[in-house]
Amino acid sequence: MRNRVDAHHAATVATANQGKSPQPATSSTMARSRNTTRRRKIPPMVEPLLTPRILSSAVATFVAAIVILLSLSAVHTYSKPAEVRLFRSAAEIPTKILAKFDAVLVLGGGVPKNLQEPPVYVQRRCDDAAAVVHRCESRPKRMTRKQQTSSLQGTSSSLPILCLSAGTAHMPQLLSADGLPIWESTSSAAYLQKLGLDNIYVETTSYDTIGNAFYARTSHTDLAGWKHLLIVTNEVRQTNVSCRV
Repeated sequence: MRNRVDAHHAATVATANQGKSPQPATSSTMARSRNTTRRRKIPPMVEPLLTPRILSSAVATFVAAIVILLSLSAVHTYSKPAEVRLFRSAAEIPTKILAKFDAVLVLGGGVPKNLQEPPVYVQRRCDDAAAVVHRCESRPKRMTRKQQTSSLQGTSSSLPILCLSAGTAHMPQLLSADGLPIWESTSSAAYLQKLGLDNIYVETTSYDTIGNAFYARTSHTDLAGWKHLLIVTNEVRQTNVSCRV
């Protein structure tokens, strides 16, 4: 009997609760929900990567690095410009200047007819280079230690001649009977050998005047220690050579 009464009482309470409107949330519950919403919306605080102090420090460091690089470049590249004098023939070269030369450079120019016959204007350059060498040989001078060593080893101690140029970029390359290229410098060297000279070097890499200057220096003059050079060319290429060599 008692169980029936409890069940009836529970049903009555449930029915009464269904008829009531939902109770409003208390102030403490609303505050908790608002705080939770606010915490979710606010992103975490992150320190900015570029603050004014960091930015100014980076700019100052960059400017200081540029100034140091420019100063080092100025110190490295500054040197007294080399004296350039022009002569129209070997006979015009003063004896004092002739004694300072370390080597003679003969520029190539054009496809040779055969191994021992470069173009006519290149032959004139070779003739002038040979005249300079003969003048040096006829003038008594004191040999350097390097020349004395060369003389003892049986090699020539005369003024060396460096023939330049492998070919001309816009011209066909002359080939030998077996299909090998005949370089312009090789043809000039063979022509000089016919004149009785033997201290001859060839540069077989360049195909223009800029290449002549670059490979003459990197492959020959810097390695051999040649600093005072006589460059033999034609008047038509005089300005071009003086600007690039």
